[in-house]
Amino acid sequence: MNPLSKLELPPKLEPYRKEIEQTCKPYIHLHTVINSPKLYESKFGGNPYLPLEASHPLDSEGKPMLLMAQINFSEVPSYENMPSQGMLQFFICGADNKNTGDVGTDPIE
Repeated sequence: MNPLSKLELPPKLEPYRKEIEQTCKPYIHLHTVINSPKLYESKFGGNPYLPLEASHPLDSEGKPMLLMAQINFSEVPSYENMPSQGMLQFFICGADNKNTGDVGTDPIE
């Protein structure tokens, strides 16, 4: 079965289904649960996994950034051009930083 056949469109857009489907890209659907993930598991918030030699990311004021999300690629279905292992982490400034728009990413090999 074509996964795009499940694409729900409002009735007004049905005449354009073919064109819309041509613009669809593969994606990974995240299913979240409330639990206590281990340090090295995928998660939103909490404590990041950092190798011993890595330093915690700092914001522009030198304060430790907060973990926004951590993706462990060994837990993600494999896709072409995507890693099968390693982590991708997103960090953001805390509310006490005047530059709260600062966002950092830290890929770990």
